[in-house]
Amino acid sequence: MRKSVKGCFTVITFLCAAILITAGVVMMNNQTLSNYLLKRIRSVCKDEKKLIDNTKGYSIWSAPLDLRMNIYLFHVDNPNDVLTGELPKLIERGPYVYDIILEKDILSVNDIRDEITYNTKKTYYFNEEESGEFLEDDEIVLLNMAYLGTINTLAGFSLNMLQQYGDYIGMLFPEENQLFVKAKMNGTWVGPITVNRGIQDETKLGSITSVYNKRKNKYWTTEECNTIKGTDGMVFPFYNEPPSRIYVYSVETCRASFIEFKGVEKINQLEAWRYVYTSENWSYNESDCYCPTAKHEKACLPMGLMDVNKCMKVPMLLSEPHFLHADSKILNYVPDMNPQEEIHSSSILIDTLTGKPVYGYKKMQINMRISPQPIELLANVTEGYFPIIWISEGTTEDKKNFDLMFMIYRIRSVILILQWLPLVIGICLLLLILLCYKLPIPRRKIRSIDPMKKINPTLVLSDTQEQYLTPRAHVRSK
Repeated sequence: MRKSVKGCFTVITFLCAAILITAGVVMMNNQTLSNYLLKRIRSVCKDEKKLIDNTKGYSIWSAPLDLRMNIYLFHVDNPNDVLTGELPKLIERGPYVYDIILEKDILSVNDIRDEITYNTKKTYYFNEEESGEFLEDDEIVLLNMAYLGTINTLAGFSLNMLQQYGDYIGMLFPEENQLFVKAKMNGTWVGPITVNRGIQDETKLGSITSVYNKRKNKYWTTEECNTIKGTDGMVFPFYNEPPSRIYVYSVETCRASFIEFKGVEKINQLEAWRYVYTSENWSYNESDCYCPTAKHEKACLPMGLMDVNKCMKVPMLLSEPHFLHADSKILNYVPDMNPQEEIHSSSILIDTLTGKPVYGYKKMQINMRISPQPIELLANVTEGYFPIIWISEGTTEDKKNFDLMFMIYRIRSVILILQWLPLVIGICLLLLILLCYKLPIPRRKIRSIDPMKKINPTLVLSDTQEQYLTPRAHVRSK
């Protein structure tokens, strides 16, 4: 009876082990549980990204956003020599660190177009602790953008006007400097800007569709370049796989550019797709239409430079920091520049699971073209492109955002562990069966006596018996 019960138990245990091992192998090979639950997580994340009330994505997008801006100034060490024709000797000072509060004021929602319209405002606060030795009242010699911009504007109108009024405009290198961009932009509302909410078409989530109530620009020479397209770099559609290129639209420069996929990186235990602003944005095929002139003729600058006068109403040229990806001839005028991809390129990391930007910095440099002019101050200068300041602006670590992503990653880790559970339990049951059959059955130990072992007869025999065992002398018969 006991053997029958034991055999039945063994068979049932073996069948359970076989089923669990089979299920475990199937789940591991097909990733059944993992794929199903990850699809559910992605589906929830996709729905929560849409820019509508009561979603996590909308609450994060519409709330004030903390940004960080690092400013690097190019101090001119030999201003008097530059006026006589020598090349400038530049010393980079910085970073001057500013905390930025980016606010949005929602103006309207268009359900038919699936769009939301808003204004933005940036407020800057100097971060003395992060800036270290660099202070706002540091004495720095910079190229006077206002003066040189006015000179270039006058030169564009009339050479006689420049000769008549140019000497009275001001000094090229002022003794005191105030950050031009900060003074102009701090606390100013920009917009209206319209973006797609991603309800009707998920792939258009966050795409800018209108700026200043215009759906196309009129600054550039072709229809393609005047098209407003791409996100603002803060919100991206949900991607199952990383696209090779993502377009980003810059309201400041009135143009769309793209970032390219460069691989997967880990940041704070999160997996993220890395996208980088590459030299392809400056190729003549891409930038040919961004060459405006007064007569709408193509008069392109050297590769790596962009004229934003028409867009920003400020006579300046933009480039990447230290003229990264620019024509090498530009560096002949400023040999102190040292472009480095890992330091000066713009990049962004997008979480692979949630599609949220984890980290990102946009970097650009402000320059002015300087050339000899028929006025005393500029008569002897050497022609070239003069760097003034470069700026790095991007996201700081958002604890709430990171906590949410960490929670999702922990759920994924639990799912991956659960996939192994049937296989592990099945193997353990098999081992238990083997152990039950391999263990020896304990038996009563029986003492054996060696027949060859010598025994002392005096210990076991009586005196009478001993007489019969005692050898007698042999007696001969007569």
